[in-house]
Amino acid sequence: MRHRRGRQDYATETKNGDGDLQRNTKHQSFQDLSLGGMTGSAEKWDELYYFGGASMGIPLLERLYLAKFFASIGVLFFSQVFSPLLLKGNPGDKRSVKYNIQAGTSMACPHVTGTSAYVKTFHPDWSPAAVKSAIMTTAKPMNMTPNDVDHVGEFSYGSGHVNPVQAVDPGLIYDLSKEDYIQMFCNLGYDLTTIRQISGAKSVTCHGSPDRSLVKNTNYPSMGITVKANQPFNVMINRTVTNVGSANSNYKVSVLLPNSKLMSIKVEPQTLSFKSLNEKRSFVVTIVGGNLPKAKVLTSSLVWSDGTHNVRSPILVNVE
Repeated sequence: MRHRRGRQDYATETKNGDGDLQRNTKHQSFQDLSLGGMTGSAEKWDELYYFGGASMGIPLLERLYLAKFFASIGVLFFSQVFSPLLLKGNPGDKRSVKYNIQAGTSMACPHVTGTSAYVKTFHPDWSPAAVKSAIMTTAKPMNMTPNDVDHVGEFSYGSGHVNPVQAVDPGLIYDLSKEDYIQMFCNLGYDLTTIRQISGAKSVTCHGSPDRSLVKNTNYPSMGITVKANQPFNVMINRTVTNVGSANSNYKVSVLLPNSKLMSIKVEPQTLSFKSLNEKRSFVVTIVGGNLPKAKVLTSSLVWSDGTHNVRSPILVNVE
């Protein structure tokens, strides 16, 4: 799924009547969007802002998981960058500025990088997948603005707005090993030579024949399935969480399902009990529905909570 509408800002600077530089911001419409960051006034910081760019993720994986993992602030930053501002039609103008107002993924990404580094300082032994899980499951849920009717929320902002403080203590994490990623590529049908090049492993073994239906079981913090239009479906998704919160803890699940008339979601077991840190527990999510129109996307989420931690995972159903 690609975003269809948007606006891109670019700026030039000209001299006013007093000879001072003034900034002129123009807007350009574009298509095929990907999320760049967040913007808003002091009273409203949860407004999405879209930037042009290459599509992220493999189409199949974009439907199974979130191609956009989370959102971060990335608009109207006073940035110290080298920025010669050549005016249109005047290539001889060599004026430049030491500081400039910048916006885009280049402004949002450093905040996510800093968040990852911040989490890693508290948990130096965590894998990249564990760090990403912590950031995704503790992200603040967001709402689309009323005029964003062409966008599906989770495809736009991922799990939500990053929260570095909560990401340090997520309670539970969805971890992945190198072997898990290798098996995912095996199920996607990649040949062994390509998998070795991607993974850097000298030896690669695929367990069983390629089966794309198993890719959904890759232990990712979000969940998603693709179903056929106007046909009943009953799909099971397997997940495993690792306890990184309190040694003795009990987590109960709740499902947020806005489209309860169109599908049902069941989680078994409904309670996960832990007796020690780094203990693992598995659960199964069953999604049942049918007779859905083509090109529709249903969204929901499940939350594991022990009263202190709320571990949230988005769930998407894409209808083809």
